[in-house]
Amino acid sequence: MRCISVIVLALGAQALKQESLSADPAFKLAAESVSELNEKAQEISQEKETFDTGENWQFGMAAEELMTRMAVMPDLQPSDFKEKSSRSMWRTSAHQFGYYGAVALFGVLIAAIYSNRGIWQSIAVAAYVICLTLMSVSIRNVYVNFSFNYPQWLVVSHQFFTAVTGMCILKAREATGGKKIEFPTAATMMQGLGPVAGLFAFSLGLSNLGLLYANTHFYEMMNTTQIFAVVGISIILGRPFNMRFTLPITMCTLGLAAVAFGEMKFNLLGAVFVVGGVIVRAAKVQLQSMLMAPNQMTQQFDAVELMTWTGVLAFIIMLVWSMFSEGSAPWEDILDLGVLLAVGATCVCAVVLNFCALSVMKDLGPVAQQLVSQMKGVLACIGGWAAFQETITMQQMLGYAIVIFGIVWYNHTDLQIRTQLREDAAKALQKERGEA
Repeated sequence: MRCISVIVLALGAQALKQESLSADPAFKLAAESVSELNEKAQEISQEKETFDTGENWQFGMAAEELMTRMAVMPDLQPSDFKEKSSRSMWRTSAHQFGYYGAVALFGVLIAAIYSNRGIWQSIAVAAYVICLTLMSVSIRNVYVNFSFNYPQWLVVSHQFFTAVTGMCILKAREATGGKKIEFPTAATMMQGLGPVAGLFAFSLGLSNLGLLYANTHFYEMMNTTQIFAVVGISIILGRPFNMRFTLPITMCTLGLAAVAFGEMKFNLLGAVFVVGGVIVRAAKVQLQSMLMAPNQMTQQFDAVELMTWTGVLAFIIMLVWSMFSEGSAPWEDILDLGVLLAVGATCVCAVVLNFCALSVMKDLGPVAQQLVSQMKGVLACIGGWAAFQETITMQQMLGYAIVIFGIVWYNHTDLQIRTQLREDAAKALQKERGEA
């Protein structure tokens, strides 16, 4: 298994160096105009097969697909980077206000959907979805406007600041009389935290290879099965799953498939990598959930503790990966003030995103957390429409409407089940006391 992981990571790093990605620091996507991109696409399409028909082409690859591979973040899909607006529009205050304002308003709507969970949990859900949406914007800014083409180093910085922030929170909590810092044991490192960090890096390699060998529509269609993969891994691990969730989960999956539907080109090797990435991410999610659940692993952590320790391990793994694939160049380029601020913005999003993701997972469960993350596409569509008058297609409206309905249905069903369990437990306790 270790050999396979090393091979996939090596291939994933190599995938980032392919001509279609152009990880060369001298490459500047910001300098390429739409007409130049179209000309390059036409030239390359005569020499090799291309997989999309969008306007933003670069080296035979649609810009959104290139961005997804450079994002080195499996939670982001190529559709999250679709954007017809020009860079000059993004620099206009009115457009920025329109985009971020629309995202914030929809975030309030998301919080309202989960308001019956409590104020802090509804805020965590809204912050999670908003940061997941803004992550694509901040990553695009780093690559397009500043040509900082070092995806692994970007993840290194995210994990570093996540671990540092988590350690500060844990230390402050302990100093104010709260829970003492629980350090992981060797057994937990080997059986829980280590595998989570390894699966995180493993999924990055598989995602890169999946996007290299499979076309965008096939990649996104296969990734709609992520929710069912989480359920499947849960059943394999012997964790409980209520069959009443099957219908709302199926509805969400069908809605996502409707949004992602397009011309798919099957490639066996690409399918293997994409499916492998889906399974690995599902396994990572379930392991994280087990580490926060009682009587599942050798230790139980809260969301802050788990994110802190996995952040430390992921930082070490990604640092080694970055040193081998990117060298010292990112350490030199980060000295530029503009680049530093742009990367810093992605770090802020990543830190909030990481902690909110585990908080949502702990309180709602791993399946519900996967469902919540799908609303990022809705935010991206609404933000683009409000700020840049981008068209929302009928396919997107129907698909995302189904997704939102499925999420609300799942949340309502989950609350019903939890209420019933509490009532049953209270009756059992009352009966026990009556017999005594």
